[in-house]
Amino acid sequence: MTHPGIAIRSRLIVAGLLALAIVALMASAAVHGYRLMENKATVINAATEEFINLQRTLRGLDETIFTEGTPAAWQMVGSGVLAFDQTWPKLVAATHDADRRAQLEDDISPKWEVFRRDVAGFLRIRFPGPDNEKAMIAFGKLITVATALGKDLEDFRTAASTSAEAEMRRFAALATATALFMVVALLAVFFWAYRGIMDPIASLARVMAEVSQHGDYSARAPVAVKHEIGELATGFNVMLKQIEDRDLDLAAHRDALEDEVATRTAELRLA
Repeated sequence: MTHPGIAIRSRLIVAGLLALAIVALMASAAVHGYRLMENKATVINAATEEFINLQRTLRGLDETIFTEGTPAAWQMVGSGVLAFDQTWPKLVAATHDADRRAQLEDDISPKWEVFRRDVAGFLRIRFPGPDNEKAMIAFGKLITVATALGKDLEDFRTAASTSAEAEMRRFAALATATALFMVVALLAVFFWAYRGIMDPIASLARVMAEVSQHGDYSARAPVAVKHEIGELATGFNVMLKQIEDRDLDLAAHRDALEDEVATRTAELRLA
């Protein structure tokens, strides 16, 4: 019994589309992974840069105390504060995690505003040397705020680094599992396409070998499905039936002639 089958062209198209889907998926995963790593690296690098800017500002404040406020020391403090302010928007924009962003906006940012305000007040002190009590008190306060701020920045950088590693591991595991699933699906589709093509061809080849070796024109190729090879097998069966009918007709005609010859020979003998 035959049943409608999926055309060979359709089988090959399905296999090709699945292969393209796997390639597209792997390319998309690679792009996503690259962007993820790039974003995490931006966050970590920006946090590290902010920590360095803070330390540079502290060094400038230190130089200001020991040099009693030379222009070079003030310039070092100003450049450190300016660099921190310039890097801060980049750090906030690159931070997509809600908890990390909240840490930046609710914890680190207020401390930096306090530190920057106190730095401005410190720089207004005249002759801020070691003997200036007001300068030393302000400097001590700045050190306290900067220490807390530096710890927060380091904690943020560590948390961002840990989060990046965990997210990359999850992404790698998901990408691997998806790739394995797609490869298994592709193998299944190719096996399905192979069986749909090779099984009917093998059956047809067996019948052709039987006909050629034994001259058995009563053999028929199985037609399980109606696709291109099924149509070929049907045409081959029609050809075999025509040959078989011709042989039967020739055999019947030969038998009739033999009977007629036998009858005439008998009549001649009786005469």
